[in-house]
Amino acid sequence: MKSINEMLKDLREDKDLTQRDIAKLLGTTQQYYSKYESGHKELPIRHLITLADFYKVPADLILGRIEYAAVKADNSEYTKWVKGIADLSPENKKAIFDYIELLKLKDKKQ
Repeated sequence: MKSINEMLKDLREDKDLTQRDIAKLLGTTQQYYSKYESGHKELPIRHLITLADFYKVPADLILGRIEYAAVKADNSEYTKWVKGIADLSPENKKAIFDYIELLKLKDKKQ
């Protein structure tokens, strides 16, 4: 999987944007943003959220926790699940995550 800095660069280049464009979006300078892409500075959570919303990708993609191919197509199973869960109430989201944890425990016992 790609590192955060590699993913930041790939997402930016996929949209044909410059570091200056993204820095402006984040309210910082191009020089400071370049440190995120080079891995010299950690990306703050507020910027992670802004970029995930801007690129319309899950934050987990930027963090390198999932593969780009899993979310590239809007009709992928992953995208359908994420969009479906995102539309639920907070209580129902918690119920889904609780159920997932229960299933994980069940799998470990088998």
